[in-house]
Amino acid sequence: MFGSYPDFLHNEIAMNKIPSNILTIDLGTSSVRAMFFDSNAHPIPGALAQVRTEIQTTGDGGAEFAADPLFATFVESVDQVL
Repeated sequence: MFGSYPDFLHNEIAMNKIPSNILTIDLGTSSVRAMFFDSNAHPIPGALAQVRTEIQTTGDGGAEFAADPLFATFVESVDQVL
């Protein structure tokens, strides 16, 4: 009924209580960004964090991220925006 919403939101949605702020995460190739939007999908001024990432290239032209540093960058961006 509620699609892929996390369990803790099911009761809120069923009672028509939509969260007032939404945290978005952008795992990009040069940075990880965390940003809050209000319930009308407008960015909340000042609620943005951006942390640079390091991409590793391979000899054959490939590119990849190491999981542990990428996760640490994700956590750091969320900590900064909160």
